[in-house]
Amino acid sequence: MSLLALTGVSVQLDRKTIVHEASLGVDPGQLVGLVGPNGAGKTTLLRAAAGLLRPLTGTIQIGGRDTAVLDHAAMARAVAYLPYGAPCHWPMTVRDVVALGRLPYARFLRRREGNDTAAIDRAMELSEVTGFADRRVNTLSGGERARVLIARALAQGSPLLLADEPTAALDPFHQLRVMEVLGRLAAEGKGILAVFHDLPLAARFCHRIAVLVRGRIVAAGEPADVLTAGLIRSAYGVEVSSSGTFTLPGTYAE
Repeated sequence: MSLLALTGVSVQLDRKTIVHEASLGVDPGQLVGLVGPNGAGKTTLLRAAAGLLRPLTGTIQIGGRDTAVLDHAAMARAVAYLPYGAPCHWPMTVRDVVALGRLPYARFLRRREGNDTAAIDRAMELSEVTGFADRRVNTLSGGERARVLIARALAQGSPLLLADEPTAALDPFHQLRVMEVLGRLAAEGKGILAVFHDLPLAARFCHRIAVLVRGRIVAAGEPADVLTAGLIRSAYGVEVSSSGTFTLPGTYAE
């Protein structure tokens, strides 16, 4: 059973259709990359999958259940959503921010239990934020805050993770570490759908790639089959040089 199944999903914003009849699945153990040019509708599709936007047409199922019949608590336990550039305004400690990921399991006046602490500790370790657990999150760098928010999503422990540009604002070392973490989570059986702009990074780590152009999924499959020179040219308007770099049409490259 797919952890996420989008079938014929269209989404409108301000009466304009942003996503057109998109169909895509994420199975347990898969890291699926969603790529495409700016304005293609990637974030809109991800937000719809997370239950934050209601589709105009089509169905969205998580774990075989239609999101239209899931209440907020059930959705929060089934899927973790990591938005792009989420702000951290309150002067909370890093550990307290990560602990917010356990809220879907909280009951009124319930104290934090052992499994909560274990989930928080593991999420912080995976995201490499344990070293500044007691620091106020609003004192961290942008890259450090990004890792804290990743840890918060991981602490949620949901079988499905939806992440919007999880490697943005990170240096190359931490980009690779985040991708390794996502790969490890997939190896443990979780399903992950993540938006990427770094095509080589996505191609290296993702099991499957879906390409969204002007709101339509134009290709989906294994990275080597999808990220061809022809598709990159048509989707992004750039050429792939012999060295694997991107150039504008007509630009000379070694």
